[in-house]
Amino acid sequence: MRTRQLLHGTVCALLLLPTMAMACGPDSASTHLGTLSGVDTAGGTFSIVDAETRQNLTFHAAPELIETLNGASGMLSVRYEMNGDALTAIDVRQ
Repeated sequence: MRTRQLLHGTVCALLLLPTMAMACGPDSASTHLGTLSGVDTAGGTFSIVDAETRQNLTFHAAPELIETLNGASGMLSVRYEMNGDALTAIDVRQ
């Protein structure tokens, strides 16, 4: 029974590994994946819960980009640039 549980856990981990690598791996050094957790239209920012780290990340964005997030849900892919300590979103895809 214990061997079966270990085998099941290993298979599950191997199946999830590619998904986790996509979240913030070396090929996507300027991309974060996560779920939208808030939009501040007046402040020009939005936040996601990062899929890999489960941390809340806040991005500055142009008003046009913020507008596209109204009503958004599910997983988002955010391409960003670092501006000092701030993250600036340059593209968001669902």
